[in-house]
Amino acid sequence: MKLRAVDMGGHEIARRMWLQYSHETDGVVYIVDACDRERFLEAALELHKLLAASALPAGTPVLILGNKGDLQGAAREEELYYCLGLDEIQ
Repeated sequence: MKLRAVDMGGHEIARRMWLQYSHETDGVVYIVDACDRERFLEAALELHKLLAASALPAGTPVLILGNKGDLQGAAREEELYYCLGLDEIQ
């Protein structure tokens, strides 16, 4: 198996490159800091923007990973699901 992974980063300048790289993507791992509730809305907006842009090839799998879930006070799966608006994705 040959794997090429690109860490696109989450800061605003790096986000400008997401669509450029997404056309040849076989899969996306979208990592959210489960302890940083203040940025959940921002993370949700960016995820929905990426998915709505139709930049990903059809059928591209997307994994949402809640990072730092082992820390006290981290959001659990259900909270991340609703805060990221995953219930709105078809």
